[in-house]
Amino acid sequence: MSYSKDVKNEILNNLSENACCKQAFLSALIKTCGEYKISNGELALSLKTQIDRLCDTVSEIVAPYGLDVSIQMEEESFLKFPRYKIQVSGQAIKQLLLDCKVAFINDENCFDFKFGIEPQDFEDDCCKREFIKGAFLGSGTVSGIDESGKKSVDYHLEWVFGNEQMADDFVKLLENVDIQGRKVMRKKLYVVYLQRFEHISDMLVILNANES
Repeated sequence: MSYSKDVKNEILNNLSENACCKQAFLSALIKTCGEYKISNGELALSLKTQIDRLCDTVSEIVAPYGLDVSIQMEEESFLKFPRYKIQVSGQAIKQLLLDCKVAFINDENCFDFKFGIEPQDFEDDCCKREFIKGAFLGSGTVSGIDESGKKSVDYHLEWVFGNEQMADDFVKLLENVDIQGRKVMRKKLYVVYLQRFEHISDMLVILNANES
């Protein structure tokens, strides 16, 4: 198992039980590894991950909405590790997305999607931290310890985003928890990264991944 997967599994062991924090966590997952589609005339959500137990976490968060949650493994020859698709569907899917600050009702009274993070979305520090956890589960990687457990001098932690607004807003969110992130464009994607050992150590504390 990779060091990144170890960290992600430890994060799942240390999630907040607050309802607002659960919504922040799921919001970040949706914004980093989520996809939308129309199935049988209804909006549906899917999340792609290498962490199969994330399905149980998502099921718990969406349980109050009465949504259907399923998981299937994607088998592709080019994948180094198995990848799973978590699918969420049901009549209350739009309400879930509104509550998670992923969508909003626009000026024309129509359902629409957000592409970034607005300051008022997650004002409490606890929710900001859970959003950062969700973003790492969705698109984050960290290196610095190899598979044998040996430490390296080349520490690096990053999140990958599909649009620049989301990356810029995430850098601002990191600043709110006293972390200085840097942004770079790589292969038409936007990467927010930390490279200094002390910054990565502080981030692992925020992620509640102190044992990894």
